[in-house]
Amino acid sequence: MLKEQFNPERPNAVWCTDITYVWTNDGFVYLNCVMNLFARKIIAWTLADTMEVSTVIKTIEKAKAIRNTDLPLIIHTDRGSQYVSQAWREATKNMQRSYSHKGYPYDNACIELSASSFFT
Repeated sequence: MLKEQFNPERPNAVWCTDITYVWTNDGFVYLNCVMNLFARKIIAWTLADTMEVSTVIKTIEKAKAIRNTDLPLIIHTDRGSQYVSQAWREATKNMQRSYSHKGYPYDNACIELSASSFFT
């Protein structure tokens, strides 16, 4: 849906989200972030021991709690199992869901590049 157009005209028009892993002294943890694409700012994040659906649900609920989602909002993700689950569809039912094309990582570059600088 975004077609690599990563410059929305207003805040909270497009959010993108992704999960990465982070090495700690106790092993890997998973970091899920939601970014407001207009300002390129992380607006919500969650650390977890697993990549379960509950982690992405918790993160999107945090973002919705602190941001105005009354206007149309696109939520963009890759096609990870968490983001195609029934729980995700329910949590984002008032948003327009956008997904990266299969095998085409550039569709999700907006969060991959920004998140990696956030993670380091």
